[in-house]
Amino acid sequence: MTTFGARIRDQFFALWRESGGPQGDESEAARQRLIAEVDALEAAPTTRLQGLSLSYFPTARFKQLRFVEAAQLDERVRGSFARPCAALPELAAVFVAPEEFSYHCFENIIGLDRLFAGLDATPIRFSQVRALAPEVTRARFEVSARLGARLAQLDTLGLFAPPRDPSRGGQRFIFHCAELATALAAALREALPGPLLRGFVHVNPVFRCNRFEPGDAAFAAHVDSPYYHRARHHVSKYTLLLYLTPGRGETPLAFAGGPVIREIEANTAFVFAQGLEHEGRPYVDGRKLFLRTELVFEDPQIEHAPGVAELFARACYLDGESVFSPELADFARQAYDRAAAAHWRGPPERVADERYLHKQFRGVHFVTNGYDYWFQRGTLARAECAALALLDLLNVWIGGKPFRELCASTVHAREGDDRSWIAALLREQEPPPERVFAGLNKSALFPEPEERLSSMGFPSSPDFSDPFPEDWDATRSPRVLEVYRGARRWAMRRIFAAPIVMLGKELFLDPDRFVVAGDKIHVLSRESLGPLHFAGAVFFEPADFVGVDVTLDALQPLVPPMSFHETDETLHLCCDLFRNSWMVSQSREKVPVPRVLDGTDVDPESTPWLHAAALDLARLRAETGEE
Repeated sequence: MTTFGARIRDQFFALWRESGGPQGDESEAARQRLIAEVDALEAAPTTRLQGLSLSYFPTARFKQLRFVEAAQLDERVRGSFARPCAALPELAAVFVAPEEFSYHCFENIIGLDRLFAGLDATPIRFSQVRALAPEVTRARFEVSARLGARLAQLDTLGLFAPPRDPSRGGQRFIFHCAELATALAAALREALPGPLLRGFVHVNPVFRCNRFEPGDAAFAAHVDSPYYHRARHHVSKYTLLLYLTPGRGETPLAFAGGPVIREIEANTAFVFAQGLEHEGRPYVDGRKLFLRTELVFEDPQIEHAPGVAELFARACYLDGESVFSPELADFARQAYDRAAAAHWRGPPERVADERYLHKQFRGVHFVTNGYDYWFQRGTLARAECAALALLDLLNVWIGGKPFRELCASTVHAREGDDRSWIAALLREQEPPPERVFAGLNKSALFPEPEERLSSMGFPSSPDFSDPFPEDWDATRSPRVLEVYRGARRWAMRRIFAAPIVMLGKELFLDPDRFVVAGDKIHVLSRESLGPLHFAGAVFFEPADFVGVDVTLDALQPLVPPMSFHETDETLHLCCDLFRNSWMVSQSREKVPVPRVLDGTDVDPESTPWLHAAALDLARLRAETGEE
């Protein structure tokens, strides 16, 4: 940990604690000095987690504060990260770069299950249930002393931050708590009328905790995006708001064409249909603090609406691109609202004004809106076009930078459904100077092991005082080769399954993993396994002699098939990662390719290949079937 980085980190959190959040009313002079210093500061990331680079102190690039489980951080650097929340010492504060965001890491969901563990048998009860309108219900709730203390503690944890979308106003954080959701579900079943609960399954355990001070910007009129799980036929139909503080104002809560709430008592709940447009403004007489979650129902009759999925996918993509092109932020928000409303009002109508991005990556030009991708026909093979679309959609890390940051982009605003301009635009571009993707001889990475020689037996516990015989050859040792064969099999399974492999800035494509069937391109992949931590040995072991030849990034996208359509001039791909607004997963593995060390470069306190693969020998044997 550098002294400079630690100083910046400590200054940030000193101001952060004084104000209750990094955007508070701390000394303006000190704040401005820190901002100026951070804006001029460039530094390498400290580590990576869940697809994001992390820094333990803010820099010009790593500006957005997040909280993660400290146990998930690399043990070698874990101590550099601050633990600013005294009540939750298991949470580490990290700084991330918004340029790296993708679908799986837009939001920071903080695990607070331990904070609410051990609630009473009936920690919450609802009463005075009253319908304010056909789809709006108000109720009072009472909580046990234990739950009340936990809810009050939310305001003191210091987890609040401004939302990415300024139209939301105030500050908020998102947390997960299954026990609180279970308690709420039980209480709602006791209190709400039967017709409203028909098909009710559970309360979503993901909560938004919102805080507004007098004078903060309003939470603009919007429609809540519903939760949807296709396989379980689960969909959220009602929003649940739990107001923890009292107050009054012009419109602390207002529904379009419905009731307007001007005063709210503490411990007031509202349950309303998610298709209702609503807005909320700060109180004029104090802090406004409330939780938001939703009621999830089982409904097997829900129909798939491709137009909704298309609009939602475009909204998410343009939201991410607004980091590079801020003018896209308002358009993305409007697309979110239109997609959310369309779940209840039918497929959305096309609007006159659309946004597209013309992108160039290493000489290849394409046009996209986050759902549709257009390439000039004949410039690339279908598999290469599909691979580029995936790299862009998933914002994959290549050679130290996210894909979207490596692209030159231009925003195009167009009206109407005429897209003939796309073919004309692509026709004007020069062909790429060289191939973007190279072929990779995967078999050449994994040479067959040498023949075993029984005379090259492995000593029981050799250390520095007990050297190996001069004629001992690790490449022929049966016990070393046993480890190498397992490592080779482990790495081969991952490399041979990966449709896209990255070595630094080099991209390699396996066309056999892209299967064209009819008008669909299927991307073949595999599920990745989670890493295991491993502690090195003190004495030499056979695994010490299996090192890393080269480390490859194997992209393992688990995505639905892409549909495509070809004209005389363009290849048009359609990519819906959300499948009607439910997201699928993707993973990326670092795969160390093993080699046997000759004994001159062996570290007695490290099993290099196992360490690079985040495995221990028992796990390697279990995964590869070796006894």
